[in-house]
Amino acid sequence: MKRTYIDSLPHQHCGLADIQRVLQIGHKGLFNTAVPLQRVTIGDEISGLIKVDVVEGDDPSEYNIVLNTVDHGETMDLHFTYCSDNLSDSHALNIVEAILRALEAIIQEPRRTLLVVPR
Repeated sequence: MKRTYIDSLPHQHCGLADIQRVLQIGHKGLFNTAVPLQRVTIGDEISGLIKVDVVEGDDPSEYNIVLNTVDHGETMDLHFTYCSDNLSDSHALNIVEAILRALEAIIQEPRRTLLVVPR
C-alpha cells in the first residue's frame, strides 16, 4: 500500500497554469470546482455494535461543480453535482460528456499524454 501511494505522488498534482495552457483558454475564468477523492478499502469497515448506513444525503457546497470520486479498488464511482444558479443543464451535460470522453481515452490508452486526449 505504501509503495503504491509513493508511486502515485507524481500524478497527484496538476498546476492550474498547466490546465489553462493545455485547454488553450488564456485568461478566461474557470469554474469554482472540487474533485474530492475517497479511497475505500476492506479494512475501512469497523466491526462493532454500532452500524451507520447512509440512506440519502445532501452536501451543500460553495463550489459550482463537484465531481466526487470514490475508489473501491477494482471499481470507481463518480458523482457529478453542480449549482444550477451558475450552470445551465445543457452546459452541465456538455461537461459530463467531456469528462466521459476523457476517461474513455485514458482507459483506451493509459500512457497517452494529456496534450493528445481528444476534446
